Amino acid sequence: MNEREVSELWKQAILAKLYERQPRPVDVAVDDANATVKAAVPDENELFDTIVDDLRRDGLITHSTQRAPEGMVFVAKLTATGIKHYEKTYLSAAPRNAPILAALDRIRDILIGVATGGARIQQIDAEYRTLFGELSDQLAAQGIENPVPFSDLWQWYGRWSSGDLPSYQSRRQFIAELIDPLTARLRSGRAPAIVAPTGWSLVDQQIGIARKKLETAKTEVEYQSVGLVCREALLSLAKEVFVAARHPIFDGKAVGPSDFKRMIEAYIAVELAGGAVEELRKHARSALDLANHTTHKRTAGFRDAAISLEATASVVNIIAIVSGRRDP
Repeated sequence: MNEREVSELWKQAILAKLYERQPRPVDVAVDDANATVKAAVPDENELFDTIVDDLRRDGLITHSTQRAPEGMVFVAKLTATGIKHYEKTYLSAAPRNAPILAALDRIRDILIGVATGGARIQQIDAEYRTLFGELSDQLAAQGIENPVPFSDLWQWYGRWSSGDLPSYQSRRQFIAELIDPLTARLRSGRAPAIVAPTGWSLVDQQIGIARKKLETAKTEVEYQSVGLVCREALLSLAKEVFVAARHPIFDGKAVGPSDFKRMIEAYIAVELAGGAVEELRKHARSALDLANHTTHKRTAGFRDAAISLEATASVVNIIAIVSGRRDP
């Protein structure tokens, strides 16, 4: 995701919190009487400052920064123009996605609550498991994968207690990074990436294994294994689509059975002739490089593995499109 996309998501998140005026157990305090929201200001975050200035300059919000016991807080209120802008820009897709958005909001609150001194797992796990299943079904109906990997709260407990999410803030941020991008896309009506099976059974199986490994990984070795499976998935993909008689290798030399880059480059050159050949080649090579990096990184963590998996899944989906498997 580039800076422009991040900026747009942040703008939408700020406007959404102001518009909805709903209290949450995350860095946010809501004053219903004045319809304002107080949110913790990221330390030395120039992008955040720029976004706020843009919103103010466009007449969408009024804001100030105030000192409070918990530190500096950003206090903002939507203007009448801001309300109209939010409704016109972001709520067009809300009616059809309202049940999913409500479920995502509730799951977000539960996950953050149990990890930051709120409800006990025993008290709320049954509700969470039911909600998780319903959400997964609703998302699957739209061809969207549930961004939350925890089917019960004990899995989430194992994740946050593994050592790399020591503070309440780190846990809030972790959950926000899982859920907020999809929430923003659903509100804006932008279609998420297709995650439906490709029909290449081994590739689909390996992507599924990588996702399951990412869900349960706690150690460096387990995160490394995600990269390893991603690498195997890319190789399986190349073997599925590469046909030597149809896809000549550039240098004319025989291609080895594990030479993903040369096989996929030859495939792209033929099947995408006249298109963005070089851009897709770079994307495919980068996905393999990320998988190798994660596999061999001794300090591999969640972000390394998650980035590798998303890059791999992206290449798989793009090649599925090129091959015609996503045609309507």
